[in-house]
Amino acid sequence: MRALVPACVTWLTLSAAAAAGTPAEEAATVPYPFAASDYCATEHPDAFFERFQAGVGRGDIPDPSWRAQVAVRGRKPFVFGGGETRSLERRDLFLYEDSDRLLVSSFSDNDLFLFMGEATAALLAEHGDNFDFVAFWINFQADHQIGAAFYLGLENLTDGLGLNSFIRRPAFGVPGDNVEGWVMMWNVHNWAPGSGQDAGFTRLVLGQEFEHRWAMFLDPVAGGRVLQGDNGGCGRSSHWSFRVDGQGSGMEIAEWVGVSPAQRQNGTIRFNTDIEGVFSPTDLYLMGYLSPEEMDARNSEFRFMDDSNCFGNYNGPVFELTAGRIIQGNGARNPSSVDAQKHFRVGWIMVHLPESPPSTNEINRALGIMEQHQIDWYNGTLGVGTISASVRGSLGGDFDGDGDVDLTDYDSFGGCFSGAAGVSEAPGCGVFDDDLDGDVDLLDYGTFTRAFTGDCGVAFAVQPSDETACLGGPATLSVATDGVAFGFQWTHNGIPIGGATSSSLTIPSVSGNDVGEYRVTASGDCAMTHSEIAVLDLHAPPVVTVQPQSVGVCDAGSGAFSVEAAGVEPLSYQWQRNGANIPGATGSTLLVEDVGADDLGAYRCVVTDSCDIDVVSDAALLEFAGDVTITLQPTGAERCVGDTIGLFTGATGLATFQWFKDDVPIAGATSVFLFIVNASEADSGTYHADAIGPCETLATESAVVTVSVCGGAP
Repeated sequence: MRALVPACVTWLTLSAAAAAGTPAEEAATVPYPFAASDYCATEHPDAFFERFQAGVGRGDIPDPSWRAQVAVRGRKPFVFGGGETRSLERRDLFLYEDSDRLLVSSFSDNDLFLFMGEATAALLAEHGDNFDFVAFWINFQADHQIGAAFYLGLENLTDGLGLNSFIRRPAFGVPGDNVEGWVMMWNVHNWAPGSGQDAGFTRLVLGQEFEHRWAMFLDPVAGGRVLQGDNGGCGRSSHWSFRVDGQGSGMEIAEWVGVSPAQRQNGTIRFNTDIEGVFSPTDLYLMGYLSPEEMDARNSEFRFMDDSNCFGNYNGPVFELTAGRIIQGNGARNPSSVDAQKHFRVGWIMVHLPESPPSTNEINRALGIMEQHQIDWYNGTLGVGTISASVRGSLGGDFDGDGDVDLTDYDSFGGCFSGAAGVSEAPGCGVFDDDLDGDVDLLDYGTFTRAFTGDCGVAFAVQPSDETACLGGPATLSVATDGVAFGFQWTHNGIPIGGATSSSLTIPSVSGNDVGEYRVTASGDCAMTHSEIAVLDLHAPPVVTVQPQSVGVCDAGSGAFSVEAAGVEPLSYQWQRNGANIPGATGSTLLVEDVGADDLGAYRCVVTDSCDIDVVSDAALLEFAGDVTITLQPTGAERCVGDTIGLFTGATGLATFQWFKDDVPIAGATSVFLFIVNASEADSGTYHADAIGPCETLATESAVVTVSVCGGAP
């Protein structure tokens, strides 16, 4: 059911050697295996769309176009804060349940895109038509994947990219007028936030998928020179051909060293070496951030290696590439860099199965990657462009756009407040309509005050901390504030807790229903401030990590048992025999001395943690070791010099053996048999073996061995 797929990368195990923004001399590189079969096939978006439409026409999937007719709220004004990026929160992600468990079934590509359309429609229904891109995480492993990540275009109204104009939202069931494409990143656990190799590779791939909105579908330039790869060893289609020499690009542009001969740096795709980030100057021209002149000025090298096989030394002619030559083959970019959109919003959706909503760790992992992507976009577009990864939009309430929410914005909120009468027509009032319900009311006031940074709010000096409590035990969460707080309100999983109106919250007897996320709102004289989220959880019960083992002992001997456990310290121990407590046996080990018949039986240990929760070990037996009985006696032999002589014995019970010659132990002779190879007269003697049991040692009968020189011997 796999079809050819949109532009993507498929490797999951490679890592970037450094993160974006590394100095030029330390530019990150990523190994690139060249076999085309190792990668997903890429294709022109027209062909992909035609296949989707064919699936609808055949009845393979229902026609989703009706969903595009559903009205959604219009685009909300968006304030862009330059390079300042606020930290994202859980509510910046849109959670969507895969209720039919499609993604863990053998779904087709068309099934997947139908599902993505449904999820997008749900996002827009709740948050309005506010997004240029819709991107997806999932918190589980799908049945299969289209690459490691991919981009699918829903709109192109830009000339000069080698693409025809198209609007395909209705065909995919996406309402509204703004979503230009989808990004699928699949399992969030495949990617990494922070720093290091995995994080660097994550940043490179994420930048590439969004860049596919504008690249790479260029028509050939002068002389029929094809700028895209060929899926056959010279780069992948919809990515730069390895015949192109640039400064590095997430679109897999090659690097060549020297002019003639030039040596290709095999197996690398690179962060850009001259500017921060994934994008090259040519990429930025296609994306609308640079004019043709700026592209040429910033490209320290941009050329085409004619007749190159993409490997090894190259001595052929070099064709200098310029913006003019791209324009000659593709037309000028329209809109130009003057008028092109430079600020974008992404609605991120986290898909989960019905029984497995995303954990706090999974949410934070996604948010960490998204925050870095916002920063990378700003740096990579030379501080010209921004991309917001929040479904809630920009800094709520920054009416004057100065990067903070202060008393000036507070006064403006009062002028925009309209209750249920509709958003004021005054310019900029839409920035306060955080819940996108068409008016500026008390619901929006809560969001506005959370962003307030002026001097009449309340700041938290001490945030609530995560707590792990015993089942039935108490738990306390508390905060401290700078500034006068006139009131507090604690919430549990977003729901206010009745009577929880002080700076501390105590739960006297924690149950499973109390587990979850807690935060408190502190009210000042003109603003409310929300604390960070603290998670309350229950201690896990103790577990036995090493079980006691059965022991065989001799009459009047001793036997020992031991147990190891993990749990909330300190742990206590109580040993039992046949289910009854043994007085004084309260350590992790138990020694039973002078064992008699009354001591035999089943021993186990009850381990109790500090939450008074028990776990019982497996039972281990204390029993008498069996007697040793010799079942085979060795027999004597008369042999010639040079012969091989074999002596044998046997015994029942837990016995080991030791052979003797003339009552002297024979080193290493500890088996049931003894072989004398190439016997000599010195091997003549009396032999026996000891059968050594746990409680006794028995000697075999003696066997006389005689070795002599036989006839014909020297």
